[in-house]
Amino acid sequence: MAKIAAIAKKNLLIKVTLCAFLVALCLVIVSYYSQYSRTSMQMTPAEPAELVAYELIEVPISTQQPVNDIQQQTLQALFAAELAMKQQQYQRALAYFQQAAQLSQNADIARRATYIALLYNNEEVAIGLAKIWADADKKDIDAQQVMLTLLIQSNQTNALTPYFLRILTQPREQATTSLLDLDGQLTQQADKYRYFTALQQLAQQHPQNASLQLALSYVAMQTKQSQIALRAIQRANALHPHWLLGITLQTDMLIALKRQQQALDFLAKQLATQPNNNKLRLAYAQTLIKLGNFKRAHKQLLHLSKAKDKNIQAIAYINLARAALFNNHVKSAKNYLKKARNNSQHAAVALLMLGQIAEIENQYDVAIKWYKQISPGEHYLESRLRIAQLQALQGNTEQALHTLERITARNLSQAKAVLHTQAIIEFGTSQYANALNTLDRALAMIPFDTDLLYLHALCAEKLGDSATFQKDLRNVIAQDPNHVNALNTLGYVLSQDREHYQEALHYITRAFALAPNDPSVLDSMGWIQYRLGHMQQALQYLERAFKLNPDSEIAAHLGEVLWVSGDKQQAQHIWQRALKKTPNNPTLLETIKQYQKN
Repeated sequence: MAKIAAIAKKNLLIKVTLCAFLVALCLVIVSYYSQYSRTSMQMTPAEPAELVAYELIEVPISTQQPVNDIQQQTLQALFAAELAMKQQQYQRALAYFQQAAQLSQNADIARRATYIALLYNNEEVAIGLAKIWADADKKDIDAQQVMLTLLIQSNQTNALTPYFLRILTQPREQATTSLLDLDGQLTQQADKYRYFTALQQLAQQHPQNASLQLALSYVAMQTKQSQIALRAIQRANALHPHWLLGITLQTDMLIALKRQQQALDFLAKQLATQPNNNKLRLAYAQTLIKLGNFKRAHKQLLHLSKAKDKNIQAIAYINLARAALFNNHVKSAKNYLKKARNNSQHAAVALLMLGQIAEIENQYDVAIKWYKQISPGEHYLESRLRIAQLQALQGNTEQALHTLERITARNLSQAKAVLHTQAIIEFGTSQYANALNTLDRALAMIPFDTDLLYLHALCAEKLGDSATFQKDLRNVIAQDPNHVNALNTLGYVLSQDREHYQEALHYITRAFALAPNDPSVLDSMGWIQYRLGHMQQALQYLERAFKLNPDSEIAAHLGEVLWVSGDKQQAQHIWQRALKKTPNNPTLLETIKQYQKN
């Protein structure tokens, strides 16, 4: 489930071996055991072995049961869970973890059990375990967030209030961040609407809580409730007039509502009351850049570049570089970035941008040099992925793959990024079987990831596995109905078979509605019209596609339709033009051979 990754990725390390997991499990057992080391509980070494997990021991929790018995049964359940993990009986392990959590009401045990339940898509069990976790440690904000997320996703909104109130016991900034983070965990629009409704009710009950008002305004915008959003953010800023987060959110909201001048006037008024607030001035400058007013932004950024605060200076240089790049002043941008890289906190961003500029200039060695200077931390993973991709582009495939092997992924997102990049490199060097194996590994961790599934489909197609190819594409579309590439690719493939022309038209039409100016979509639309015998429409689409991107395959299609329509001279002209750019393109050569032999 997509929502599983949204909850679990924050806390669960994915590139962890089974052995490492068991070490962590042992630490839980030791930690739990140490809490009761002064008790009279006796446990012989033979007892855990006797737990060989053939039957799940049903142990009801009873307040009348002696405490030591509960502790002993908890430890037995944990040892049984460990044994089940070693035997790769994961559902069995989950059952023992659930039993241990219910017996002990221990937050740490419940937390681990919750994430195991989420990994194995057992939402009902996860909710029960998350409740134990959240109630056992009311100050653990992660626990409250997970519980809220699960309740919202399961439409149990009547049970949300206690967990919201625990989040609101934090200071304003932390409480606000927690509420906004929660929105990020909710990927389905229906869940966002439930969250919006819950926040709206809570904000009515606590009208003086600025965190609630701000979170409500943000979520209201996500659910297209613009007037409610604007009133809520104005209320939040009235409660805390100099709150930077509130000011910037109201500015962004006004821009989203197409009130650009009102947004700038609002920011300028705020800055007039706080002329020494460099962070606010920076927000003003960044908004000016966003709206294309580089001259006024440049003035503000130059002012900030002279600030005593070195971090503000570095951020100013980075934004000056962005403005310079927008105006194609590449040399100035590089100079600003070289100044910014001297600040340790912002060096990674500056080095990343220097690398990106070098890539655009096709100076791959220079780009790699910049990327290699990025230290572990922010943008480190991104820099290593780019190094690997550039090494592959230079023909150093083995070196590129070695670069990827040395990366330690620390969560699901990073593991996916590394394996996806590896598969892209293998695919790009025609190692389709290797790429498919790499993607199988990634999909074992993240089964329904659309990026992985789409590339898996392309690999299957290259290996001649049409059934897997179509199955993968249909799975992508099931997960993301607006995935333009999957819709277009599936439609184009189906257009090769007369029996599937109407289905092909259905998928391509959907892709065209989402991306009417995409050359590849226009090419597919032209091709299916040709297959259906609509020659004039086919030419219109293909000519538009070729004008936007004179690609060899589009040229092959356009030339074929022109030839069949009787305009052989124009067809020859299109083909010859494409041959000058890509003389060895197989689709183009095959098409020319097929028609010129006649």
